[in-house]
Amino acid sequence: MAAPKKPTTNLAPEVLQGARDNPWLYMTLMHRTDMPHVADGFAMPTAHMEPIVERMRVVAAIVLRLLPGWEAWAQSAQRHTSVVAPPGSAKTALLQWFYEWLLGQASLHWGDRWADMFHMGHVAASESKAMQVSFAIKKTIEDPLYQLIFPKVKPSKDEKWADSEWRVKGCTGKDPTFQARGRRGDLLGSRLNFLGLDDLIKQGSPLAYQWNGA
Repeated sequence: MAAPKKPTTNLAPEVLQGARDNPWLYMTLMHRTDMPHVADGFAMPTAHMEPIVERMRVVAAIVLRLLPGWEAWAQSAQRHTSVVAPPGSAKTALLQWFYEWLLGQASLHWGDRWADMFHMGHVAASESKAMQVSFAIKKTIEDPLYQLIFPKVKPSKDEKWADSEWRVKGCTGKDPTFQARGRRGDLLGSRLNFLGLDDLIKQGSPLAYQWNGA
């Protein structure tokens, strides 16, 4: 049984608006899994994802300065969020989908110059792992369904459109829209609005051994 195809036409305006407003609906509408026997292949957040996705909404409101009192939040340690879950819990997938949704949110809330103001970074244990996430986000942005949900987010292929870094249309300043780096990569001087750190220390590595206090 193949996973259902994503709808690209005849979507009601309220469905598209719901995907803009709600990361739960965005993920379910935009993405499919490799397990068609679960939820008919739709990427519906499961019970263990619920607090993560709800926290994403809070983080987005802080990053985009939409939450009342966001200045205090921005100075608080609570602006940071750590997700600790076993392998196979879809942590990387959730982070990727959050990047996509957050980018779309910036296009809705930050005015005409949003693309020149909003920048994200992703760091993983290796550069290749980081660039896999970047590649997946780029493919999503190019998807006709994503364009229906967030029509202001357009690839800027006249500029750099590499997996290591890329820009959307309107991003013309020093920093690209998105940068992907390995743990030893350089992001110094980048004016990032959001930085995601994904599995920086792999289980079984010498660093993990030291971290556990052995």
